[in-house]
Amino acid sequence: MISLLYVNIGEPETSGATTTVVELLKRLPKFNVKVGLEELLFSGEKGIADKFPDVVRNVRYNRKVMPYRESFIGRYLRFIYKNTFFKDYIDNIAKNYDFTLGFYTYNSIIMHYLEPYISFPLYKHYFKLVKQTNPIDGTVWFAKTLIGLRRYRRSERSICAGKVLQNKVKELGISCKVLDPPAGVNLELVESSSTLEGYDLLHVARQGLMKGTPEAIEVARRLGLSSAFIGKVDHGFSMPHGVNYLGMIPDQRKIYGIMKGSKVFIYPSHVDSFGIVVAEALSCGLPVVAYDIPALRYYYGDCGAVKLVKEGDIEGMVNAVKEFLKGEYHDVAKACAKKYSWDKVTESFKEILEGFSSKELSQVA
Repeated sequence: MISLLYVNIGEPETSGATTTVVELLKRLPKFNVKVGLEELLFSGEKGIADKFPDVVRNVRYNRKVMPYRESFIGRYLRFIYKNTFFKDYIDNIAKNYDFTLGFYTYNSIIMHYLEPYISFPLYKHYFKLVKQTNPIDGTVWFAKTLIGLRRYRRSERSICAGKVLQNKVKELGISCKVLDPPAGVNLELVESSSTLEGYDLLHVARQGLMKGTPEAIEVARRLGLSSAFIGKVDHGFSMPHGVNYLGMIPDQRKIYGIMKGSKVFIYPSHVDSFGIVVAEALSCGLPVVAYDIPALRYYYGDCGAVKLVKEGDIEGMVNAVKEFLKGEYHDVAKACAKKYSWDKVTESFKEILEGFSSKELSQVA
């Protein structure tokens, strides 16, 4: 039996990466993979076990809670603890598993959900990070980026969320196995979610520049339609006055219910490796207008309920929304989402782990 240890540091953010990890942790034991989960949290933080209690039913679980809340000093102390005592602890625990994910140790697997946030020349990238944060956090971020890039290039156990991402990171000298499909939809949860009052336009994402929130707002303004925006606001971005921002909604059934009651999903994201939320919208029968970026074109380009427009083309999005509002795309959308199940993702992940194990056994022999 293959075994995997997952290590979570801090309260997990709402993101495609978190969703993927949670769904894998829940399903891997059913696929005959032994799973362990270790968490390191600040006092008051909610870990994976708190937010997703189903995860810990079939895994070996343990947590360590530091006796203070998150702060600048707290982050510094946790950094020291994580790289000394906690590292020794994980190094010892990892001996009981074939692979470790989420923490760097001797048997680590590196999982790429998005291309590394780095640009060249490096000195310009450094100043960009400092500008986005502050001199101390920017410097730490920059150092971690360089260390991470070096590890990524040296790793022989890396996984990429999809073929498009694999091609992208190859440009940075990183090689990885492809998780295909890279993510899925819990179709049973979608079907069991009740339809709620929706909107003409719906945008569910991390609210900010990367996910195209300003463009989505502008499309809604030009059309004069009812709209709603759901998701955490990115650091440095503020939701404009007058926007119907519903905040973060932790109840996935409620999100699906709103999707079911809405008419068009707008997703002008500039960066993505798959777009889980696109698959979720489609599974709720909601047609999607998005930017024509590589990953969305690769996975959804042949779907009749998805219209892709050139990045920055606001008028193109406006016209695409108008066209969707004239027709009926419910069944077409749902059909497009059926091929993306979490069980298929889990099967792919297990096959990759088995491949890593076979390669290491052959090297030993």
